[in-house]
Amino acid sequence: MKGARSLVAAGLCAAGVVVMRAPASAQPPAVTTRAFTLTADAFPVRVAPGNNGTVIAVSPAAVQLSLSNPPGASYARAAALDTSALEQYTGPPPASTVAECSTETSNINKRAQATPDGMTLSAHCDEAPAAKAVAAASDLSAGGMTAASVVSSVTGGPVASGLQAVSDVVIRDGTIGPLSFGVAHYTATIVASGLKGGAHARASLDVVDAVFSGIPVVLSSGSIQVDQTRVPLDLMNQVRDQLHTVLLSSPYHDIRLLQPVTSASPDGSRATVSGGGIFVFVTNANPAGTYFAGVTLLGGSLNGVVGSPLSLPLPPVVKGEVPTQPGPTLVFPGRSAPETGPGRQLPSLPFPVVAASQTRAALPVRWVGLPYALAALGLVALGWILGGTRARRALDAIAERYVRG
Repeated sequence: MKGARSLVAAGLCAAGVVVMRAPASAQPPAVTTRAFTLTADAFPVRVAPGNNGTVIAVSPAAVQLSLSNPPGASYARAAALDTSALEQYTGPPPASTVAECSTETSNINKRAQATPDGMTLSAHCDEAPAAKAVAAASDLSAGGMTAASVVSSVTGGPVASGLQAVSDVVIRDGTIGPLSFGVAHYTATIVASGLKGGAHARASLDVVDAVFSGIPVVLSSGSIQVDQTRVPLDLMNQVRDQLHTVLLSSPYHDIRLLQPVTSASPDGSRATVSGGGIFVFVTNANPAGTYFAGVTLLGGSLNGVVGSPLSLPLPPVVKGEVPTQPGPTLVFPGRSAPETGPGRQLPSLPFPVVAASQTRAALPVRWVGLPYALAALGLVALGWILGGTRARRALDAIAERYVRG
């Protein structure tokens, strides 16, 4: 009998240890109890041709996602060609060239995949809400750029530290005009928890082995410079003059590498990443056609906002206190009744506390001479009643003698 009890006790202890060591990730993140929105997108190349008119950019192998709470909804899309605002006039792209998912639209699945023109597009959404979109292509040629391979992806959703989103784009063996490079990598991450100091944003753009017209160069936000680490020191001046001459004669005279801009609010409610990329501005001497074209390689944007809690806090319950009963809502002149609904809970006020006491109410202390004064007045009145006739005669005699003469 004792052996059986020992086995049962050991089993209960082991179960307790397993429960105590259960991973914290089993519980939903705290950010899911608050309102939030999240948008993200990424692209390997975006072309914006212009001819003195409205500029509408298009981008191949582009990805995007959007999340919201409440309601907890997620959406993601990977497209062979993202036409942005132009889609409002041309209509949605063919279904075979897009992989999109959604958790709140009945005619869109939560998982999707497509393989148009050698690309691999995938999108996944769940009820967390969370989403992911990936676009991969080989031998891509678009917007004057050619690349051996490109991969762009975005992921987002609630995590233990708050609301998180990641954007990532990689181009290998890319070439646009006289500029070529081995690898170009764009990455950005944001986190917003809604708590003080809980918002973070970071992003970076790196280009490896860049060459302009056969000259090793380094791209920066100001200009193109000769890469001193790959050019012999005795040839530096000669190569620099050669690069200057090529830039003057080439229509690709303005090529800059712009780092993304990040921002995070001190209260932890917002984190953003915007801008950045390799900006290429091409000119054409013929004004009859498209005489300029702006091309941006590797870019994206992230925007996450965490709002207020989804319900108001309830007042603490005091032991032994009688719960309040729902009563009618009173509306005073000039004021409106408080709004109520299933998503909003108003705290109820407790009943007023009635204090009981056995102390008798007493008037202020009376004047101690009051009884004597009343007694004196009573004696005077009694004497006047008893001797009133004799007193009147005496008063008439005094008046006759001294007043009337």
